[in-house]
Amino acid sequence: MSEEALAELYFSWLQQDAFGSKADRQRYEGVLHVLHDIPFYWTNWADEDRAGDALSYRQYEFLTAQDLEHLDQMWLEAWGRASPSVLEVLLGMARRWTDYFEEPSYIYFEIMFLNLGFEKFPGRVISPRRQRHIRATIDDWLSHLDADDDAKTPFGPIGPMKGFTIWEQMNFYANNHLC
Repeated sequence: MSEEALAELYFSWLQQDAFGSKADRQRYEGVLHVLHDIPFYWTNWADEDRAGDALSYRQYEFLTAQDLEHLDQMWLEAWGRASPSVLEVLLGMARRWTDYFEEPSYIYFEIMFLNLGFEKFPGRVISPRRQRHIRATIDDWLSHLDADDDAKTPFGPIGPMKGFTIWEQMNFYANNHLC
């Protein structure tokens, strides 16, 4: 298996985790690619834990299930430790909710996807203008900018976010919508 083939296989694996139906995976492939191209970053140190969840999944769930003997081991180690994408982090959060609420993780991913308003962008290829919109939405959320009641976050419009960790946002949403 080549490095490119492993990266493609991983993206396919992420897609399967994101949506329960093959039709939805294909319908939103473009958005998933954009989300996978956006590196996750944090402005609140506690949000680093969300990156840890994503890396744990990549390293222990995905990589341990692969035949990796023929890959360059230095590249593999660097790839396995590279910063996660926003897609990986969203899926990590969905898996956390699965631990607590027992529905399949794609249910929770789809909730966050809809809360972000990304269902408006079907297609395998996303126009540059729509890519900028997706990136700006994610940047506003990750930057913890003060938001009005209509701000798009994975947890719906939750009002001002400054000072709240992603974990706190997740719990606020779960207590009000999933319990």
